[in-house]
Amino acid sequence: MTEGADVAASGSRSPRRPGEFLKIQLLTIPGCPNAALARELLRHVLESSRVPAEIEEVDMAAPGTPEALRGWGSPTILIDGVDIEGAEAPAASGCRLYQGPGGSLSGTPPEAILRAAVTRARRSP
Repeated sequence: MTEGADVAASGSRSPRRPGEFLKIQLLTIPGCPNAALARELLRHVLESSRVPAEIEEVDMAAPGTPEALRGWGSPTILIDGVDIEGAEAPAASGCRLYQGPGGSLSGTPPEAILRAAVTRARRSP
């Protein structure tokens, strides 16, 4: 199981060392119509925030994908194994919807939610 899968399964993180990169996982299924937009948004937020991070793209349908990384809606973004909206476990496979300002629904997370998740992860031990 990958480190991210261990974190996702256990819900805890190892202490971050100074200068250590955030581990970002973009979980998608083949043909997800929102994957490219989520990828662009993720790169934009990381670059504009000057956050060092490694981005791992995970195909949840691939045979070798760990069980802890399956079943999330697509696209899902995990930072150090934690869902950006705080979901503790996969809710359903298929397309994921994110709630934006005013209750609108979108297939990609609002930039503010992603920025807040990056900020929390940077401050976490």
